[in-house]
Amino acid sequence: MRESDQRKNLGIEGTMILPNSKFFLVPGSIHSKWKEIIHGDPVVDDYETEIIKDEFGAEEETLRVRNVLCKKTDSQEIKNKCKKDFDWFNEEVKKDETSNYTGGQSTLYIGEDGKIYDKSNDVWVETYKHKRVRDVGGIFVNDTYMKLWKRDSGLLLLDGSYGSGKTTYAITRMLVLCMETKFFNGFYGMQELERASQLHRNFIEEIERNGWESEFTYSKTDKGTKTITHNKTGHILQRFGCDSEETIKGWNNPTHVLVDEINHISLDSFSMIMRGLRRPGVKTLFIGCFNAIDVKAIDSDENGSWLWRYFYKEGGLGDKDAEFLRKTFKSLGVIKHHTDYLDNYCQNHHAYWNKLVMRAMKDSSRSKLGLLELASKIATGEWGTQMDAQLYYNRFNPEKHVYPESEVKYHPGRPLIFGFDENTQPYQPCLVAQVHEDLKEVWFVDEFLGYNPINNIPGLCPVILKKYGGTWYDEESGESGKGLDHRAEVMLCFDATSKKEIASLEKGQNYFTITQNCLKELKPVIRVQDANPNNKTRGEFVNLLFYKEIFGWKLKISSSCKKFIEDLQNTMQDIKSEKKSGHKDKSTRLVGGVRQVQPYGHLCDTMDYILCEMLMTEYLMYQNGDMTTDVIGGQRQVRNTYDNELGKSGKRNHKFRGKWDYGELEDNSSSEKENDESEYIERNNFSKRRSKNSW
Repeated sequence: MRESDQRKNLGIEGTMILPNSKFFLVPGSIHSKWKEIIHGDPVVDDYETEIIKDEFGAEEETLRVRNVLCKKTDSQEIKNKCKKDFDWFNEEVKKDETSNYTGGQSTLYIGEDGKIYDKSNDVWVETYKHKRVRDVGGIFVNDTYMKLWKRDSGLLLLDGSYGSGKTTYAITRMLVLCMETKFFNGFYGMQELERASQLHRNFIEEIERNGWESEFTYSKTDKGTKTITHNKTGHILQRFGCDSEETIKGWNNPTHVLVDEINHISLDSFSMIMRGLRRPGVKTLFIGCFNAIDVKAIDSDENGSWLWRYFYKEGGLGDKDAEFLRKTFKSLGVIKHHTDYLDNYCQNHHAYWNKLVMRAMKDSSRSKLGLLELASKIATGEWGTQMDAQLYYNRFNPEKHVYPESEVKYHPGRPLIFGFDENTQPYQPCLVAQVHEDLKEVWFVDEFLGYNPINNIPGLCPVILKKYGGTWYDEESGESGKGLDHRAEVMLCFDATSKKEIASLEKGQNYFTITQNCLKELKPVIRVQDANPNNKTRGEFVNLLFYKEIFGWKLKISSSCKKFIEDLQNTMQDIKSEKKSGHKDKSTRLVGGVRQVQPYGHLCDTMDYILCEMLMTEYLMYQNGDMTTDVIGGQRQVRNTYDNELGKSGKRNHKFRGKWDYGELEDNSSSEKENDESEYIERNNFSKRRSKNSW
């Protein structure tokens, strides 16, 4: 019998015959139609009391489950029971506007045996029909992807929720292209080379599911080769990782590339791959798969947000270079395709919904959303959903906490607090804050970023002095000017671990003293503890300051602190280790050509140092479980501080803070303003007062 006749005899509807191919496509909906359902355990219908006797003849009552059988007299009773027990639930779900997804529907049904079953407990298995289709060249492809099959060149971006089948489609397409394309040199990978081993296993699963074992040579062992070779043509598929740029540069005329979780690779890595797909006279194809819940929809080239910025954002980018880059990418012929788990006909949707709810439960405690709304957004693959749930500062809200630069700005009559982190990549960070005790507000008014070659304290401090110091002169450029000439007290907050001495310097010199010496014009005072507050506890404390303004304190951020705001929106929790659950994610990656760089969290660290030092009493009270909002008055708790004069730690008593006289809140920021001593707090008097009312 001819192959075409065999296909007709299978009674397949909606198939797609592929020209010049031995394969044909079968819709996933047909796959679902032919499935065999294995029921789970019946739903408990009723309980009845049974009298049983133990080995000594004593009687006792026990409850046992009774599952109603399929009797004609019971059939309507079962239907009524289902309706009675679950109509209320359905009505309640309908009232909830956020619950507009499949998971809100009752999954109970009556089986052929008359018992009540739950669809989410059913197991789907393939039948002989599925095997017969594959034996004659049929490939099951979910309906939504069938229209993409003819797309064999250009740039294909597949975004979708968990379980949408996007990666399965991409792998199947790559395997068929490997078998039937004249020119093929394929690569598959992820950000990390080791994680790409899982993608290799996925390729093998699809080869064996479709019965193509005789077509390919491959290894199934962990230490075996990760190269897949087509026996007839010699075409190969090679594994790669974007964490090794040298490997990508060494590719020899690649034609087809698949990157899973493309949101985890950098824009530079993506551009490098696309530059390599330029073989003259040959069709080239790039397929990128990702889940949008892991991508923040913000204007950034980091953390996968470049995908949204250059391929999905509507409207202008507000930057000439970014606009040019977006036009360049579009010229490659971009197809974007979105799917969710309901588009995958090869799985039990009800069972998968339960898995998504379980995933949402894991993130719900860290999310602003309710459980059902969070599960629905995860199910649809909505941009940034899981990123929001996994953010370290998940209670930061730009609409609530970011203020125009004209409202939250530097005030010359108040002390300046500089927060530093001992970090040089991707920049040397410094955050500037001012505490408004009378308003019970902490203002973050400025930021300084020392990029290479000034990504160190000696390089960054002159930039700070140009703004907040007095008259300055640059010997290299010959330029001179006058800063804001800040005269109130200046405090420096640091990472406590930076107190270690530097062997190349004089005894007693460290990161603290180097910074203090570089800013000596401002006569700064070092404020640092013996040890940093617990990572998780201080994060919870800062989040409560953002969310509930505990102890009456409010945080305000100037809109001029753009990098700090970006840091707050991208610093993640560590979810890879249960032991570090709730801690900051310290994982590193390639940034700007430099390896092992932590892209976010540096300015946020300086914020933590400032808040835990300036609001020390509140932090200690929170740590001890005292959430009283009135903390003015009484004996302050003892804490360890770093005495920069003695070069060692000492203990100081924290007494009543009292009121600080800051003068009127007015704009004296102009460097041209006359230097009127009465408008500033005298440094000597202020220092005396601070010694009595130490933080």
